[in-house]
Amino acid sequence: MNKKHLLPVLSVTILGFLLIILELWRGDVAGWLTVFFTSWVFSGAAIILILSILFALFRKRYIACLIGLGFVVIEVILYCTQAFIWIDFYGSLSQREAFIESLDNPEVADGMISVPDQFGNISNGGNEVMIQVSSDENIDVKFYVLRGLLDNYSAFIYIEDNREFDNTKFVGDFGGLFYEVKKIQDHWYYVVSK
Repeated sequence: MNKKHLLPVLSVTILGFLLIILELWRGDVAGWLTVFFTSWVFSGAAIILILSILFALFRKRYIACLIGLGFVVIEVILYCTQAFIWIDFYGSLSQREAFIESLDNPEVADGMISVPDQFGNISNGGNEVMIQVSSDENIDVKFYVLRGLLDNYSAFIYIEDNREFDNTKFVGDFGGLFYEVKKIQDHWYYVVSK
């Protein structure tokens, strides 16, 4: 490969890896750079990647185009995964809230329970939810989004009394510490376990 072909390939490869890193560690990068600045960096890198692909195509550097398009496909898949999570949340929110309303009785205990068929599939990976009842009788419910094979998972957690999410409270039965916690709306959090 001569030097004329090397620059487009390198620029597309570096930008592609930058975009993948930004997408995979978006929460951490946003913590370092702020959410506003992260979106500008992400948008700028995406625009430059697309322009690099077009430039490489115009200059007939097809290897660089293929590499760049591969990165674009990977980035779209990663971005769509996040979109599917939010579609899952809002698509089943009313059924999840109806299920939570059905738990308002004194016989509810801590532990994993199966969701009755009348509520549909509101927890992925077996339609089971984890319930935790606090000492003041508030109910917290974990609805699974993605369940790992051994111990990692992501979930939506409903906190009845709308207190701030306390990562240390959910140690033990509720699955340990979470490395990603996002508040979706009042009472609802999206979490990813370690």
